[in-house]
Amino acid sequence: MSHRLLLSISLLVAPLALAEVSEEFHRSLPLVSNGEFSVSNVNGRVAVTAWDRDEVEIRAVKTAERQDDLDNLRIEIEASYDCIVVSTHLPRRTNHDASVSYEISVPRSAEVKAKTVNGALFVQGSGGELFANSVNGRVELSDVSGEVHAKTVNGSLSASFANLPSSGEHHFSSVNGSVRVALPSSASGSFEAKTVNGRIRTDFPLQVHKARFGPSSSMDGTLGSGGGAFELNTVNGSIRISNDGGIAQR
Repeated sequence: MSHRLLLSISLLVAPLALAEVSEEFHRSLPLVSNGEFSVSNVNGRVAVTAWDRDEVEIRAVKTAERQDDLDNLRIEIEASYDCIVVSTHLPRRTNHDASVSYEISVPRSAEVKAKTVNGALFVQGSGGELFANSVNGRVELSDVSGEVHAKTVNGSLSASFANLPSSGEHHFSSVNGSVRVALPSSASGSFEAKTVNGRIRTDFPLQVHKARFGPSSSMDGTLGSGGGAFELNTVNGSIRISNDGGIAQR
């Protein structure tokens, strides 16, 4: 067989090896306005948007390289009137890629717990307590107004607040990535920021109680009459406390 024929066969086979199969998933479930919602993913982005309905809508796209992996890629839901838990289960013993991309709508006042391992995480408009966690991917939160606990390992983290609760604790952390938090101009509270390799900047006239700048920087301060407590940490990246809003748009 000639080299030219071998090359032609290789070109014909290669596209077949790269082909993907996909399947759409859709489910709507009732949830009380102050209920709890949780979603966990492994490979793929998660986007959660709050709306003014007592209902959760889950839209997802499952993708795999082979049909048998797609058949074994499961989305499981546990649901009651006040709690919905969505979990993703990848095929076992596979060397091929399989992922799920989520688009989810939840009641505005619901408590939200969203996490993924490999993928970006977006949350918009949440008014309840929010837990957002990625390992390899950025975390972007916009127009939130509840207590926030957000972290990622490899990726940037940004959050903008539409309104601030009068109390509570807010935690933002990354290992390899910047941390940015945008607050309303009327914001008040206590702030603690720390980075090992990066700068700390603030657009607000904080009353600084303790600060250290250099290769490792840290700052403790208060703004206004006090209120919520903000803790911002990263190892490799900058930290910014901003009053310009809109930094966490998708």
